[in-house]
Amino acid sequence: MEVLQKGPNNLHAVASPLCARGAPAGCWNNRRWKGLRTSCWPAGCLQGLHTQHPFREPERYPLGNRGKRARYNPRPRLVNEEHGCGLHLQVHLPVPLVACRSGRVLQGSGGSVMRIALVSDWYYPKVGGVASHMHHLAIHLRERGHEVAIVTNDLETGKEEELEKLGIELRKIPGTVSPILGINLTYSLKSNRELGEYLKDFDVIHSHHAFTPLSLKAVKAGRNLGKATLLTTHSISLSHESSLWKALGLTFPLFSHYLGFPHRIIAVSKAAKAFIEHFTDSPVEIIPNGVDDELFRPISEGEKEKVKEELGIEGRVVLYVSRMSPRKGPHVLLNAFQRIAREFDDVGLVMVGSGEMLPLLKAQAKFLGISERVRFMGYVPNELLPKVYASADVFVLPSITAEAFGIVVLEAMASGVPVVATTVGGIPEVVERSGSGLLVPPGDELALGRAIGRILADEDFARELGEAGRRAVEAEYSWKVVAGKIEKAYEEVLLPPRLSYLF
Repeated sequence: MEVLQKGPNNLHAVASPLCARGAPAGCWNNRRWKGLRTSCWPAGCLQGLHTQHPFREPERYPLGNRGKRARYNPRPRLVNEEHGCGLHLQVHLPVPLVACRSGRVLQGSGGSVMRIALVSDWYYPKVGGVASHMHHLAIHLRERGHEVAIVTNDLETGKEEELEKLGIELRKIPGTVSPILGINLTYSLKSNRELGEYLKDFDVIHSHHAFTPLSLKAVKAGRNLGKATLLTTHSISLSHESSLWKALGLTFPLFSHYLGFPHRIIAVSKAAKAFIEHFTDSPVEIIPNGVDDELFRPISEGEKEKVKEELGIEGRVVLYVSRMSPRKGPHVLLNAFQRIAREFDDVGLVMVGSGEMLPLLKAQAKFLGISERVRFMGYVPNELLPKVYASADVFVLPSITAEAFGIVVLEAMASGVPVVATTVGGIPEVVERSGSGLLVPPGDELALGRAIGRILADEDFARELGEAGRRAVEAEYSWKVVAGKIEKAYEEVLLPPRLSYLF
């Protein structure tokens, strides 16, 4: 056992297998620990320690349905034992059974193991920000020593072998999956109790995406099972800060019902927080998306030329990586690039991604007379993507609406590439705060072209933006940093609120 703090007369607060943390020295005499009555301890004497009343927090830690009284470890125990020349005080804090029902110590970064379920309809094979976020979070939580499972639909994800090697469980929920929406239609009709059978052996239930069936069913099931229950919202919509959504939220009571169950909601940006708060009163914390800053990294000019040669790319590169979808604005970028092509003879546009607009975009490039300067790469596998970013001189995300964060912006920043993006959703929070690029109004092709041209025309300015982006990633957006913040959120939900302020 580890001695946490040493008090007067050689008394120690000692961590034990059933306590969340040792209490700080001195709290016994000044009664800072609510729910306990203590006696002063004269020199050389150890007097009784007992509860004034059982510690309870029924609304936040229910073991049954919401509203029922929670059951807690009813009283601390005092154990004296001779050890060397002094007495050691072993204090068993009155921790809710939700935090220790399996017999494990739930200290997270303190060296203990949590069993964590990451739940969503939108894991792979559905390509997008939610799937990428879940996958990397699972990997980094596993690296931090936790037992992690991804719970998703019964589809071939393409990640089975990788997850097995990493020791991450892939738990598939049976049912009919919509080929268009990618959601489990069967479990959208069944009760949460049936989904709870897949979640009952976890300590933490962490759903991803606020408006899909498995995520919503999981938070209700987790809360009813007495688990620490969280949800990350990755989305916003048009006019996400408008009070109109508050009114619309009242007309969709099903969403509000389910979104009331998480102990805590994590939003990836201020914009995502503003949107989800229209539907719930659950506490919302902002923790941004993360990026693998070892995989995506800056390279030297010499390395960049080798990568371009490997990829068959010549000259300087303006890069777009995202879905070929109207809301992402690739058509606006093509219009803007027509001007860039006239001003800079050595610049080409590389567009990565697939989607419904791809045939139309190819026709648009031909109509604009720039098809020889534009390369459509389609879907690029993850192992090749870092090289594509490394080859770029400017990264552009011309989204028109509904962009909660933009993981691709982080990937460009981690690669040391300057960014041009639009003032949509959560993008300005990242680009302005980091100083990693320029922002333009959505849909404004002239402003977009001018911003791209400014970076291409000034190498020193471009280098400053790229270096600023990389610094911001290392400090705030690296998965090492983000996973640590999420782990801390798990710990805070597991630790009773009346005790958490002590530590």
